[in-house]
Amino acid sequence: MPVAVATLSPAAPSPPVDPALLLRPGLVAGWLGVTTRTLANWAAAGKVPFHRTEHGHLRFVAAELAPAVAAMDRVVPPLPASIAQRQPKAVLAVVGPPDSFASAAEPDQGGEDGQPSSQGRAVHTPTASVQVGQFLVRQRFYGACTQATAELFFDHGREPGHLVRQRHQAAKAICALCPILWECRLVGRADPTLVGIWGGETEADRHLAHRTPSQTGLPAGENQEGRRLAGVAAELASRDGPDAAARALGVPPATLRRVFALYGLGQPSSPASPSDSEGR
Repeated sequence: MPVAVATLSPAAPSPPVDPALLLRPGLVAGWLGVTTRTLANWAAAGKVPFHRTEHGHLRFVAAELAPAVAAMDRVVPPLPASIAQRQPKAVLAVVGPPDSFASAAEPDQGGEDGQPSSQGRAVHTPTASVQVGQFLVRQRFYGACTQATAELFFDHGREPGHLVRQRHQAAKAICALCPILWECRLVGRADPTLVGIWGGETEADRHLAHRTPSQTGLPAGENQEGRRLAGVAAELASRDGPDAAARALGVPPATLRRVFALYGLGQPSSPASPSDSEGR
């Protein structure tokens, strides 16, 4: 997908997303146990990401909203089935499974101050990690993975072993190019409840890392090896074409285009065909 590297500014709508993920304020209010007025106030104050339809109507995306709400030290209940069925697995892994404790048809609307009017849901459901929530907001703009590749990072029940290994290899290839690889790995190691691949590590990798801690720890800052690989890929793309470069690194072409943008490398031009060279 096209990449716009940006930061959220107060009261500014977020970059466009898949329209199928946009949620109406009433549905979101029922999920979070607040009023629609509270949601509108949060959006106006720049506390949560939001979107506007072409007619100016307020909309939200669960993947963006949950981390922002968690960062305000508020409980993020599991998604009701009416919302969860439209979400990628990356969101469900952090926010929680569909709510089995409160009916999605009769959500707790809460009070004007944004607090749930009853504590039943908060007591019985997990909360999203504030650290994870804050990181996911950053990952949305600076990570190599996207909603299009999210399925690679999470298990799918009783998968044959060879398919699991192939999927892990594909996910780790994306992680190897990611500018925020080390930050993502730190988040994954810090929260033992997380599932899936974080920072190029499976759950088994993280367990092993905890048993055999490194003496030097993880590098800080940008993934320098990822930048080097991106530079090599840019040269390959200029010579052999973007698709060939993506195959060489084992990532989708759209991921490679995103990586080029994240590292500020620009989009390599397509190689000239033999006929073009003869014409010149």
